[in-house]
Amino acid sequence: TFFVHKDVLNKSLFFNNALKPEWESMREGKPIDVADHAPATFEAYLKWLYSHVVPTASDLSYVRMYVLGEQLADLEFQDAVISILIDHCIQMKSYPVHVDGTELIYSGTAPISPARRLLVDFCCYAGSPKWL
Repeated sequence: TFFVHKDVLNKSLFFNNALKPEWESMREGKPIDVADHAPATFEAYLKWLYSHVVPTASDLSYVRMYVLGEQLADLEFQDAVISILIDHCIQMKSYPVHVDGTELIYSGTAPISPARRLLVDFCCYAGSPKWL
């Protein structure tokens, strides 16, 4: 269970809607459920909400953070996470999101997700003919 100030959650369209009086009364005092996401991923999101710093993590954890950001409709958080993944790709000259991350992005995001387009860009930038 996480306790978060309401004022902090307003960056997310999901939480903005969930905290509207008409939705709050339907929850009957129950907490907002985000159990679909690992506690560590949601904790990273909370750290970002309070500090605007994305915690250091593995590339797969960044992918999980992005998926959470997309599902919560928090564009600023999504942009911050994507920027980190792009920086990793450029610095390492390698594809930062491997099979697990690719599967997670495709199963956890909308077909028009910028993260999906970014995966194609990563392949073009750092891909290998051996992958074919």
